[in-house]
Amino acid sequence: MRIYSLKEGSNTYYWQDVNISSWANNTPLTSNTPDGQNWINFLFNPTTQNPGGGFPLNAVLGLTRDFSNHVWFAWSAGTDNNFPRPHVEMVTLNADANEPPNFSVNQQVQIWNSVYTFAYPALALNACSAEIGFSLEGGGDGNYENHLVGFWGDFVAYITTESNVGSTRFGDYVTIRQAPPTQDNPGNLFDAFGYGINAVPPPGTGGQSDPHYVLFGRPPSFCSPIG
Repeated sequence: MRIYSLKEGSNTYYWQDVNISSWANNTPLTSNTPDGQNWINFLFNPTTQNPGGGFPLNAVLGLTRDFSNHVWFAWSAGTDNNFPRPHVEMVTLNADANEPPNFSVNQQVQIWNSVYTFAYPALALNACSAEIGFSLEGGGDGNYENHLVGFWGDFVAYITTESNVGSTRFGDYVTIRQAPPTQDNPGNLFDAFGYGINAVPPPGTGGQSDPHYVLFGRPPSFCSPIG
């Protein structure tokens, strides 16, 4: 990975190449919904009929930093002998206090399932609980494409939408951030955004987006009261 850094208030940027473990970046890839639509088609597979496809491929989409001076990067990855379905690859780097900082690998991990595809990751730090939250899209192999959220380390992702129609153009606008603190919830929650696709009611045909704003997190006891 090539890491660029720019200190706040500086007019000089630096870069460093960091060796990470190999990962699957094969294409084309397929993850079909029950109605036969490859919902990750636009993500991985450019074609003559779909010249905009193949974006963003395996570019880094998720990025955050934690309190242990780790920088987190996440992107959509392919398949290999270890990961039979498209998945999310994630690397955390140590960043020291030097100027420029020196980066080294802390860990390389994945969000994956043997029969379920994950893609389009977004990451955020909860500064109150010190946890990393994620927001992404998943589906295929007998499942429609849907939005999911969760906490890194829990090994579970929670589906927030109820799609009932497939699409070959899906996955944009997935985001997450820490929710602003209130008296009832002192910074313990995440704001996340994603969407599903629902069938248009008769007499219409096709699908329509079903956007969801999701507020989730740990109990307030995980944080110190504000004020």
